[in-house]
Amino acid sequence: GTVAVERIVDMLFVLVVLAIAFGIFPFPPELIGKWSGLFQKAAIAFITLGGVGFIGLVFMVLKRDLTIRMLHVFLKPFPKRIAEKIDALAHSFIDGLKILSSPVEIIVLTAQSIVVWGTTLFPIWAAGKAFSIPGFNFGVADCFIIMAAGMVAAAIPAGPGSSGTFHI
Repeated sequence: GTVAVERIVDMLFVLVVLAIAFGIFPFPPELIGKWSGLFQKAAIAFITLGGVGFIGLVFMVLKRDLTIRMLHVFLKPFPKRIAEKIDALAHSFIDGLKILSSPVEIIVLTAQSIVVWGTTLFPIWAAGKAFSIPGFNFGVADCFIIMAAGMVAAAIPAGPGSSGTFHI
């Protein structure tokens, strides 16, 4: 359950980073045409999706019994053996979400995520500055775009340490 929760929290953070990147990155209309206005709309959609997802996770913890009852209604048509396995997975998953039952723990988790992913921005910025192209100003918005792309690549199942997908 905790492994799944860690992946889900990372996925929600990816949505937030993409929203920030799409919100602050100047996508020039002359390069991408009619798509330039869609990036700001995508930022709003990502923030909304991330917020709804997070609220759904907190709901599952705070209303555990209701969540399990709703799951049992959904599982009625399934064979008993399959329903029992899904039920066990759901219990394990919700147990992994217990960290979300405390506002203080949510704040700590959020702060730790910001620190961890924030420290990722520095090497991206340093590499961008080291390999900069004359006349091209490598800024924070560029770092967010590259970090978001790396986060998406790392989410693709691969070898240890996301070797391969992240590097491509």
